[in-house]
Amino acid sequence: MKEQYTVKGMTCAACQHSVETKVAALEGVKNVNVSLLGKSMVVEYDDESVSSKSIIAAVSQAGYQAKLGNEAHQEVAETATFMLSGKRIILSFVFLLGLMYVAMGDMIISGATGILAQPEYHLLSALIQFFLTLPIVIINHAFFVRGFRQLFCGAPNMDSLVAIGSSAALIYGLYALFVLALPDAMHTGVHLYFEASGAILTFVALGKYLEERSTHKTTASLRALMRMAPSIAYIERQGAIIEVAPELIVPGDIVILKPGMASPVDGVVISGESDVDESYLTGEPLPVFKKTGDVITSATINVTGSLRVKAEKVGRDTTLSMIIQLIEDTQAKKIPIQRLADRISYVFVPIVIGLAVLSFVIWLAFNQPFHQALSIMISVLVISCPCALGLATPVAIMVATGKGAEQGILIRNPDVLEVAHRLKTIVLDKTGTLTEGKPMVTDLITRNGIDELEMLAVAQRLEQHSEHPIAKAIVQRAESEQLGAKAIDSVQNIPGFGIVAQDDSHRYLVGNDKLMIEHHIESDVLQGNIEALRNTGKTLVFVARDELLLGVIALADAIKKHATQAVSELKKQGVEVIMVTGDHLESARTIAKAVGIDHISASVTPSGKASIIQELKKTRGRVGMVGDGINDAIALIEADVGIAIKTGADIAIESADLVLIKSEPLDIVRSLRLSKHTMSTIKTNLFWAFIYNIIGIPIAMGILYPWFQITLNPMLAALAMSFSSVSVVLNALRLKWAK
Repeated sequence: MKEQYTVKGMTCAACQHSVETKVAALEGVKNVNVSLLGKSMVVEYDDESVSSKSIIAAVSQAGYQAKLGNEAHQEVAETATFMLSGKRIILSFVFLLGLMYVAMGDMIISGATGILAQPEYHLLSALIQFFLTLPIVIINHAFFVRGFRQLFCGAPNMDSLVAIGSSAALIYGLYALFVLALPDAMHTGVHLYFEASGAILTFVALGKYLEERSTHKTTASLRALMRMAPSIAYIERQGAIIEVAPELIVPGDIVILKPGMASPVDGVVISGESDVDESYLTGEPLPVFKKTGDVITSATINVTGSLRVKAEKVGRDTTLSMIIQLIEDTQAKKIPIQRLADRISYVFVPIVIGLAVLSFVIWLAFNQPFHQALSIMISVLVISCPCALGLATPVAIMVATGKGAEQGILIRNPDVLEVAHRLKTIVLDKTGTLTEGKPMVTDLITRNGIDELEMLAVAQRLEQHSEHPIAKAIVQRAESEQLGAKAIDSVQNIPGFGIVAQDDSHRYLVGNDKLMIEHHIESDVLQGNIEALRNTGKTLVFVARDELLLGVIALADAIKKHATQAVSELKKQGVEVIMVTGDHLESARTIAKAVGIDHISASVTPSGKASIIQELKKTRGRVGMVGDGINDAIALIEADVGIAIKTGADIAIESADLVLIKSEPLDIVRSLRLSKHTMSTIKTNLFWAFIYNIIGIPIAMGILYPWFQITLNPMLAALAMSFSSVSVVLNALRLKWAK
C-alpha cells in the first residue's frame, strides 16, 4: 500500500531526516520519502504489518504531527499562514526597534537615550529592555517549543540552535538584571543580552518568512495545474442535463462542454464541433478544432461551440491528475546528491552545539570575560545554518519539475536530472518518435492519360469502407482535395490483399501488388517509378479499373516537424544519435537520411533493442533511449535515461524516467538542457551553503580575534543565518527563467 501524509512542524533537513528515520524503522515499511518543502510524506508499506495509525504515531514520537492526505498545496491556508506570520514579524520589529534604541541608541548618538544612559538609571534601562524583549519571546515562542522538544527527543534541529542561543542570551540578561538590582551593585560594566535575544528571534523569524514565501513560488506551476481542474461539471442522464461534482462522473457518462468550460474528463467527442484550447498540454497558443471522433483531454478548455463528450478516463485516471501525481511523486523523491546533503544536515546540528560549547570553554580557559565567551557561544549557535544545506537540492528539484511541466516534460524519476546532461549517446525509435506514427500520402503516380485526382477518387470510393490506417490516410487526402466521391455498394475486403468492388459498369481494385497479380493486371508500364518508390521505403497501393492499372499511391510515415532540428541540436551538444527500429531497412534509411542520423539498426526485436542499449552502455558510457511503443519498454528500462512519448503505449510511459507530453522531438534537447541547468543550480547552492558554514562558524568562534580583535555580534550572526537560506531559494528560482 502507498499513502501520502501531511507532516507539520518540520523546519530543516534535520527534521526531515528524523521523520524518515523514525517511520523507516517501523516493521513493514518498505519505502518512505519526506518532502521538507512540500510538508508531505509518501510511505509504501505492507498493511498486514503496519497501519497508518502506527505511522502517524511514529511521526509524533519524532516530535512532529502527521495527517493522512496531502494538504500541502491548499493555497488559502498558506495565504492565511503568511498573513499571520507577517503580522508577527511586524510586531516583533516594533518591539525590537524600541529595544535597540534603549540598549544601543547612546552608542550611535551621544545622549540619545537621555537619563537612561546615566549609571544610576541602568537598572531602569535594564527593566525596560526586559519588558521590550518579553513580547518578542512570546510572539516567537514556537522556536522554543519546537527547538527544545526536538532537543529532548534526541534529534535537535535548526530551531534547537535558535532556542538555545536565544535562551542563553535571555537567561544571562536576567542574571545581569538580578545583579543590577542588588544593593550597592556596580551599575557600570554589566552586559545585558536582551537585545541579542530579541534580535535573534526577530531576524530568524524574518528569514523563515522570506524563505517560505520564496519556496511557495517553487510550487507555483503545480498549483496552476491544480486550478485547471473544474469544480463543477454537466452530464446528460436520462435525457436531462444535471450539474454534478467532477468526482461523481463515471466512465461512459456523457459530459456536456459549454463554451468557456474546462473538461473534467478524458474522452471522445460524440457530437458537436468547437475550438479547444490545449495550450497547457501542447504549448501551442492557437485552439485546435474538434469534431465527432476526436479526443478531448482533461482540463483543456472549450472555446466556441458546445460538445458532447463520452467520458473514458475520470478522476485520478485523467491526464491532468496523472501529471499532478507525477510531479508530486517526483518532488518527494531524492536524488543521490540530496541524500548526501541530508546526512550531513542530520549530524550538523549536534556538531554545532558541540563547537559552541567548546568555544565557550576555550574562551574561559584563556581568561576571557564570561560575557565575551557567552557571546561567542551564542554567535556560533545562531550563525550555523543547516537549512541552506537541506534546501539546496529540493528547491532546485521542485522548480525544475515545475519548469519541465510548463514545457511539456514530466519528470517521473528525479535521478535523471543528475544524469541526463551527461549522456553520451541517445537511441531513438523511429515510428512515433521521429515520425508521426501514421501513414500519409506522399506521391500519386498515374499512367499516361489518367488524371491523378481521377485515380484518387477511385481509391476513395473503395477505401472509405475500410478502417485500416492506410485506407484512412488515402480518404483523408481525397477529402483534402474535396473530391466527394460516391460510395460503392458491392465491396469485398480481401485480408492481406486489398479491396475489390463492382458497380453497374466497372470493377475496381485497390490493394497491394499481390492483388494485381491475382487479377492479372500488369504494372510494367510504371515499373521504374514503382522501384524508385520502393527503394525509399514507401508503402505502395495499386489502383486498377477493370483490367487496367490506373496508377500507384505511395504512402510514408511523415517525419515530425522538428525532428531534423532536434537531431542537429543533440549532435551540437556532443551526443551521438542512433536510430533503432523494428521497421525494415529501406524505410529506416530514408527517415535517417532525412533527419541527419548516420547510424541505424533496422528490423530489431524488443529484446534486441535492450541488447543494443546494454552494448552501448559498455562501449560508449551513459545511454538514453526515446520510444513510444510496447516494444520499447524493455529498452527504456535498460537505458540510463528512458524518455517516453506521451502519445505512446501506457507500458512505455510507465517504464520511462521522463515523459514528453507534446510528443515533440525538440523536447529531448530541452530535457538535457533542463538537467544541465538544474545540476548547475544544485552545485552552486551546495557550494555556497558549505562555504557559508565553513567560513561563518570559525569567524563566530573567534578565530580572527588573536590577530584582528574581531568577533561576531550575535545579532549579525542571526541576520547572516536568516539570509543564507533565503539566498539558496532565490538562486533556485532562477531556473524558472532559464531558457
